[in-house]
Amino acid sequence: MDMAVKLTQERRNEIARRLIQDGRVSALELSEGYGVSAETIRKDLMWLESRGIAQKSYGGAIAAAQALEKPFFEKATSRPEEKRRIGKAAAERIGPVGVVLVDSGSTVMEAARELAARGDLSFFTNSLRTAQMLADRKCDVAMLGGVIRLPSQAASGMWAVEQLEQLHADWAIVGTSGFLESDGPCVESLEEAQVKRAMIRAAKRTIIVADSAKSRCPAAVRFARWTDISLLVTDSGMEPETLGRLRKRLEVLAV
Repeated sequence: MDMAVKLTQERRNEIARRLIQDGRVSALELSEGYGVSAETIRKDLMWLESRGIAQKSYGGAIAAAQALEKPFFEKATSRPEEKRRIGKAAAERIGPVGVVLVDSGSTVMEAARELAARGDLSFFTNSLRTAQMLADRKCDVAMLGGVIRLPSQAASGMWAVEQLEQLHADWAIVGTSGFLESDGPCVESLEEAQVKRAMIRAAKRTIIVADSAKSRCPAAVRFARWTDISLLVTDSGMEPETLGRLRKRLEVLAV
């Protein structure tokens, strides 16, 4: 890749992360901070706007509503058919008898729902909704503790991480908020990223479940590299170029 193109991509990715974290950016501050012209920053913001990440405003840009972290209910009602297919395909890859770590997230919950019909698995989860669903279905489930984040309805922080450090699981099923131009799956919250990293460390194999729209969304904190992941399960809507690039790093199942 041409060095100038790489630097442009890296700068735009950093601006996207700042938008998601802070909600707005100043064109003047960006120009001075990166040592580039105001025209270059204007093109960066136009590029981010064309991808639904930024919305131009006086003196800079604000984060587009779709780029900000959405509540669990809103995520759960978005693209339900794709998430059900992804969840079913991920569940079919889980072998017989074992311990499964289940992350928060609406697509992860679809995988857990499929697995709940089986009687040979034990579950640990930081998701309030998934824990309740599994308990209602008489599954062997334990809830990880921690501070509850309202958008995700999940426990996060060092309490959850310390509990995961004591576990040895066969599988982890983990979600992501997006991975646009990233070398791995990302999430908006540092606290949730810590829990996801701990799940990956505690499991022999990790499955990332993500609908194809996540490949077009940035998120602020990368919690793993693709080489840390056993399998990515997504839907058939991902761009061929992106899909091909990912398949060079890990196994990808597009359903």
